[in-house]
Amino acid sequence: MKAYEDAAFARKVRDLSEVLLDADWRPARPTEAQVAAYHDPCHLSHGQGIRSQPRELLRRAGFRLVEVAEADYCCGGAGSYTLLQPDLADRLMRRKVANLAASAPACIVSANPSCLMQIRRGLAESGCDVPVLHLAEVLWASSSP
Repeated sequence: MKAYEDAAFARKVRDLSEVLLDADWRPARPTEAQVAAYHDPCHLSHGQGIRSQPRELLRRAGFRLVEVAEADYCCGGAGSYTLLQPDLADRLMRRKVANLAASAPACIVSANPSCLMQIRRGLAESGCDVPVLHLAEVLWASSSP
């Protein structure tokens, strides 16, 4: 939406992480230093250049972040990718899941529903039971007293 031809509209489009940081969001109840891995969704990292903002919010929420090899590498879950390019999507997913698992996080956080589903499927297929959570739900949980 930030790339729409209607520049006046496109300027108004903002990601949740941008809005929260501009509002100086702070958690009501930070987590207890849980180790998290953040997966960069392609639409944010490549499309909008949003990489540091979600990580800063997770740190404010009390998470200790572990960096993941190829953090901004596609998980294969993009839009219709899994339907139109299933073999390639599966190869990307396996690579992403291996990198995430190698970082040994207590949880994995991302900001894209397709990525969440793809990574959850890959972890389940690999026998790894690390929870995969959306950034908004993690921040909401730390905002509740």
